[in-house]
Amino acid sequence: MSIIDEKEFFRLMLVNIANYQFGFSVGEKLFPPGEVSFVFSKFFNRPKQILNSCGETIATLDSATGTLLLHRAGARTLHAEVMPPNIRVFVNDESYTFARRGHNVFCRHVIKVDENLRVGSEVLVVNSNDELAAVGKLVVPPSAI
Repeated sequence: MSIIDEKEFFRLMLVNIANYQFGFSVGEKLFPPGEVSFVFSKFFNRPKQILNSCGETIATLDSATGTLLLHRAGARTLHAEVMPPNIRVFVNDESYTFARRGHNVFCRHVIKVDENLRVGSEVLVVNSNDELAAVGKLVVPPSAI
């Protein structure tokens, strides 16, 4: 039995959370060994933000739910690793430009959605050519879109 340091323990914890939350064994791709650093919570001494080797935020750990909230760098990695239509909401071109600027996407602008998603899931917002616009949270079940 080997002993691992605290940083590796937290990295492995995040890998398991990502594998559970997103499936497709993407945890190792999101958090590669030796390439992640953490910003810790002052009160709970748990990782709050996870940064890549370039200093970009990959994700934030939501302390209320224990899930990952993706940021742009994490969304780019997830987009590259998971094949369409998984974890994606496809929107029309008009809504794509608004989503890129940080605006909300409404149901009437959605072309297609991954039917395996649930309300509250982190999703990748893409256009019909699978170009990443944003990352968001699904608030309406796929069957109602």
